[in-house]
Amino acid sequence: VDDTWGWDFVNNDKDPTDDHMHGTAVTSVMVAAQDGVGMVGICPWCRVVAVKVLDSQGSGSLDVVASGIVYAAQNGARVINLSLAGAIGSQTLENAVNFAWNQGAVVVAAAGNEGNSTTLYPAGYANAISVASTNSGDKHSCFSNYKAGYISVAAPGEAIYVVDINNSTTGYNYYSGTSLSTPHVS
Repeated sequence: VDDTWGWDFVNNDKDPTDDHMHGTAVTSVMVAAQDGVGMVGICPWCRVVAVKVLDSQGSGSLDVVASGIVYAAQNGARVINLSLAGAIGSQTLENAVNFAWNQGAVVVAAAGNEGNSTTLYPAGYANAISVASTNSGDKHSCFSNYKAGYISVAAPGEAIYVVDINNSTTGYNYYSGTSLSTPHVS
């Protein structure tokens, strides 16, 4: 309704341009188009709605994240990738995940990079798929959170080649974390 790009809930405008690097790196794992030079995403023909919920430092509030989830669900998202995690949850955030689920969207969230059995949010909610990380040997990544009943699935998350807007030399880099596992599932 507002535009074809998405929405920036941090600055409350229609320009969700990534000013950190995390969103671009995550999105490249999903949809980077094959250009013969760099990399190709898991689903280069898929479409993405950019919804900015974290600031230039990679931080944000639970209410802003919840607003982004609701926006995506209301605007027809079939899959909502949440490569973010917080130590606490909120009723507002859980309600947003449940709203998206009830709208028919699959909510996919990063399990976290503490390397322990901590439950993080939104991955800890019943209507979110919690994604852990594996390495090139298809083994649990040492940094990836784990816990019976918390992890839904694991996917590659170590040394993942991504588009890096901060790398002015090549434009690409290798990153690790459940933030990179999550778009493999999404």
